[in-house]
Amino acid sequence: MPKVWLRQRWETFLPAVADVGNGQEERLKRLCEEELAAWRARPKMSASSLRVPLTDTRNEIKKIPLTEHNSWLNPRTGKREHLGLKYLNVSEEEWAAMNAPSEAKLQQRFEDVQLVKDHEGLVATATTLLQSKQWEEIVVALAVLTGRRLSEVLKSGMVVWETPYTVVFSGQLKRRDKILDPYEIPTLCEARLVVEAWERLRTIKECSEMEGREISTRLGPVVSQAADTWFSAYVPPRSGRASLYTHLFRTIYARIALLYFAPETIVDIKYMSRIQGHYWVVEATGKQKDDYMATLHYNDYRIADGEGHIDGRQGIKLGLPGVSVLKVFEQKEKQNMAPRKKSTSTEVMTSEANKTGYSMMRPKQTTRVLLNQEKQRLDVKSDDELLLALLKRSRAYDALSQDGDGVGPMMEFISEVRDGHDDPVAYLRSLVIRDANFRHGLEKRNAGLDYRSMRLSDLEKYKTEPAAQERFRRAVAAIMTYNEAQEEPLKRWFINPNTVRELVGGRYPAVKAYLDTHQSELDAHHEQYALKAAYNRKPIAIKEMVQISEPAQVAQSVAVDEEEMFKAAAEDQE
Repeated sequence: MPKVWLRQRWETFLPAVADVGNGQEERLKRLCEEELAAWRARPKMSASSLRVPLTDTRNEIKKIPLTEHNSWLNPRTGKREHLGLKYLNVSEEEWAAMNAPSEAKLQQRFEDVQLVKDHEGLVATATTLLQSKQWEEIVVALAVLTGRRLSEVLKSGMVVWETPYTVVFSGQLKRRDKILDPYEIPTLCEARLVVEAWERLRTIKECSEMEGREISTRLGPVVSQAADTWFSAYVPPRSGRASLYTHLFRTIYARIALLYFAPETIVDIKYMSRIQGHYWVVEATGKQKDDYMATLHYNDYRIADGEGHIDGRQGIKLGLPGVSVLKVFEQKEKQNMAPRKKSTSTEVMTSEANKTGYSMMRPKQTTRVLLNQEKQRLDVKSDDELLLALLKRSRAYDALSQDGDGVGPMMEFISEVRDGHDDPVAYLRSLVIRDANFRHGLEKRNAGLDYRSMRLSDLEKYKTEPAAQERFRRAVAAIMTYNEAQEEPLKRWFINPNTVRELVGGRYPAVKAYLDTHQSELDAHHEQYALKAAYNRKPIAIKEMVQISEPAQVAQSVAVDEEEMFKAAAEDQE
């Protein structure tokens, strides 16, 4: 309920605003400026306390019916709005100051930094929740993995796949009448999972007609409860009673993203400010201005390393397959990685002035001892032969590391296990042999099994590849049969790894590999019925529409079993 003094001012201000048309914009502008000046002149009216009356009054102006004479097309939102909203407003800097927590709260957060000790478990939990059927759990998962606000996830925000671990996000309400331009953000899991969950959420929970305040009031408590249920074990409480959801979507996300994806050359507050959307556009110049003060208010959590200390690293996942630097920082990173001009000292030593044809290398005494040991191990006579041998091995190692067939990750794994085993290669060999023996034993034990004749419930008990292939085959056949029987196109399903997994389970790579081997058959089916992936955006799960029938052999064996049962029962009665 607005305060009494504000409602009293509305009695004269709002009718005056409603009475002003297009030809009287100067009068309307002066009227709004005088109203704002009157509010600021009130005792104890600060920048932060101005936000409530300003927001309430703007909401009242929105209730005035729009006409051709009292409205304008807001270029930022693309919608027609009352002219009063254009002039009863403050600068971007003032909005930022009004929305920022108090100085006392900021100081308290600086003195009460908390550590998140299991960031991997936190991200894994959030990734799993993307597949939930509960809308509030999907919302919390997206908050963790993308750092977006409640109203953005449920209503205004949109994400578009950009790279394997980034999306372009749009729809951030920096102010109630201004939307930030789309910008790229990292996702803590695969971006495709985020996009799919985001789209599925919109089919589960419809909020397009709800206002932001209504979303916060009605749905916020449900989401906060889900956040506490799933993530309180990972995130220690902040002093005070702030919602855990707020920590997850602002601070925790930004800190983990910094650890995973930020180049070491970018200061942490710069990176966090960018991915959190803490900036505004200066209208006079059209240039962006970072709002570092807003970022400081979400800076009271740190990621812990394995020993419980602050992990100060950045970009630990850069360089992994599919992981890239945000494009806004890409040019800076290229400049930092550009080869610098080498010292001319080597050129001087190998110039014509050196008549011997040899350079002068002066290793430390401890290094010389190691070089001599390596010379004996490789059975070479001179330092030059030793250096050539080492250079060849170094280049061979680089070639292996950069190979695209999985050798690079294998070399990284060897490096990781080296410290724990005297002979890491022998250790890897033992793992491969053990896995091969296990698979051989599994195949031998299950040799002769007819998977095609099994009930689906029995088939799920076998963890062999042929059993999984049979499950996938039945799922595809069931979807095709279902599609053929439908007369309404929108009831049909596009066959992809997700639809198959929802029907019969299975690992995503295994399902995708199976579908890839049958791609021509799938393409023909999709083309026949003009199917697209968008057809799968249904308010009902595929399991509730598509049924997998048991093989004919199973039905026949069930009938035989029943006959034998009745015969046995008759014999017992005799």
